[in-house]
Amino acid sequence: MERLTLVTQSVVIACLIFYAVSKIIVNLAKRRSFGNRCSRFEGPPRLPIIGNAYLFIGSAEAIMNKFLELDKLYPRYYQLSLGTRSIFVTSVPEQLKVIFNSAKTIDRGGLLDFARPWLGSGILLAKAAKWQVHRKLIQPTFSPMILKSFIEVFSRQSAMMVRQMERHVNGDEFEVQKYLSPYTLNMICGTTMGVKLEAQTDENCQYAEAVEKTTSSICTRALRPWLHSSFIFYRTQLGKEQQKEIQIMHDFVENVIRTKKELLQNRLCQPELNTNEYDEPKIGGEVFLDHLLNLPRDKKTLTDDEIRDEVHSIVLPASDAPAITVSFVMLMLASHPDLQDKVYEELREIYGDDDNEDQLVTPDDLSRMNYLDQVIKETMRLFPGSPFLIREVTDDLDIGDRVLPKGSSVAPNILRLHRSEEYWSDPFKFDPDRFLPENITEQYPHSYLPFGAGPRSCLGSRYAMMMMKTSVATILRRYVLTKDQVVPAEHIRLKMEMVLRPAEPITLRIKKRTRVVNKFL
Repeated sequence: MERLTLVTQSVVIACLIFYAVSKIIVNLAKRRSFGNRCSRFEGPPRLPIIGNAYLFIGSAEAIMNKFLELDKLYPRYYQLSLGTRSIFVTSVPEQLKVIFNSAKTIDRGGLLDFARPWLGSGILLAKAAKWQVHRKLIQPTFSPMILKSFIEVFSRQSAMMVRQMERHVNGDEFEVQKYLSPYTLNMICGTTMGVKLEAQTDENCQYAEAVEKTTSSICTRALRPWLHSSFIFYRTQLGKEQQKEIQIMHDFVENVIRTKKELLQNRLCQPELNTNEYDEPKIGGEVFLDHLLNLPRDKKTLTDDEIRDEVHSIVLPASDAPAITVSFVMLMLASHPDLQDKVYEELREIYGDDDNEDQLVTPDDLSRMNYLDQVIKETMRLFPGSPFLIREVTDDLDIGDRVLPKGSSVAPNILRLHRSEEYWSDPFKFDPDRFLPENITEQYPHSYLPFGAGPRSCLGSRYAMMMMKTSVATILRRYVLTKDQVVPAEHIRLKMEMVLRPAEPITLRIKKRTRVVNKFL
């Protein structure tokens, strides 16, 4: 019997070894096939098994610096290998036009699959067929009429944020992100979710902290092939901590959904009551979460898990990236006092010298903030929310004079594109006039893509712009922003964590504007 057991164990071990060796051979064959079909792509030297992963060992800032070095070595495109995964990085506008508009690169996945324990199969990561269905379901909740009705909520919450900042008037520099992250989280929940939160009054916003930690761990895992195996990753300290942070975010989203279900039930049971008695924001039309929950349940349009995934897919990009962008906008305005004065003069023309809390931002006001719009766009040129937009190649794709092979990934290099001397004169100069109407027509096609392009471009781009304009306008109507030590844009330290973040918190000073009556709520 013992001998039989030993024989069985030996056979099992032999089979496992055979399987492992076979897989290595198959992967090497795939890599060689990729190399044969894409021999005209340059790239840094690769090591056996791990590929180029040795380049990306270190902090999130070190990883970002390595990508910036590669941009200098290979200014247009290059090929990377992470384990058995081939990734083609390009910043050529003609190639990007093909990539963003092709049905062969509609899928997100590959390295982004490591975000699925958090985001599931929501609209951010859904495969093409499912994405098309869900996008059609969600699109009506971002109609112009509904978006306009959000502006009052944006304005009132902005005023609350600015009032909380008042403790820093004439004081030392302070971290602006601590105020912006809860604000944007309140905005997304108070508008698209139709649920009022008190995140701004919570100085320890767990959701925002969990987002930053999780995006960091996902990026770290993606760039280290030895962590790709779930069996290995979830037995590391990094994997265990990520599970805790994801649970915090799941709990947050499930609480939002549960609260909204209770509000909808109350409305059905007592329709005669004014919705304000439930403390709901005044929104014109059926908002995102209402729409999902009101879909026919008997037809199983969306399961509970799918609703949760879609909420995650809306809350993340609408809260995290805009908060980071607004912090960069504030930094740029503090670093360029003359441009800050120009924005304020535009606001003064709209609101007059006797500005007060009764003058909330309106849709008409936003349409007149042309220079502020240019400032935000120029900020997103220098500091795009997503430096790389990864797509999967589901079939061989000819992008001009080369072919992307099926099974590989392509990473449009938005940061490099936006800072390229080929398409932008004096690219590190902060110049909002680049986005004057007459100058926009002269821009090189597909050289500015802060929200991506094509059918899978950002669904909430208009929402984000409206929210950012409202928040920056409200801040500048009350405060002058200053910076003790101004750092040129090209020397601002950055880090890579799925989204682009400052390597160290952005800090500013504020002082009251003397020409404005300082009243609030």
